[in-house]
Amino acid sequence: MKIRNALIISPEFNTAIQKLLKKEIPISLCLELSKVVEEIDTQVKIVNRARQAILEKYTKKDEKGKFMVDADGNALFVDDTIKNKCLKELTGILNEELDISLEKKVPLSKDDKMTSQEFILLKDLIEVI
Repeated sequence: MKIRNALIISPEFNTAIQKLLKKEIPISLCLELSKVVEEIDTQVKIVNRARQAILEKYTKKDEKGKFMVDADGNALFVDDTIKNKCLKELTGILNEELDISLEKKVPLSKDDKMTSQEFILLKDLIEVI
């Protein structure tokens, strides 16, 4: 199963995964799910390092060499051409997919509680029984 980097770095996905990890599931799936979570955690670290490197490469720097942001926390660029190059590289990273090796989805009872957003975020990892 493949999951886009943009999804796995979102705080909402992290919250949904944490909720899933608190569910009681068969022991046979615990090991497999823990491996998936480790794969995701490793990929999140890689993506965040790549994003940081891209921002450092393209953004406007202050006198201390740190990249500058506006009042809303958005990165500042020398011009739109540089900004577009940065956004193109960032989009490329976020659109890459992580191939998750989950042989069996995590079974959840139809009576389990979950928000619609959590269900959408985790639909590739769970099955409703």
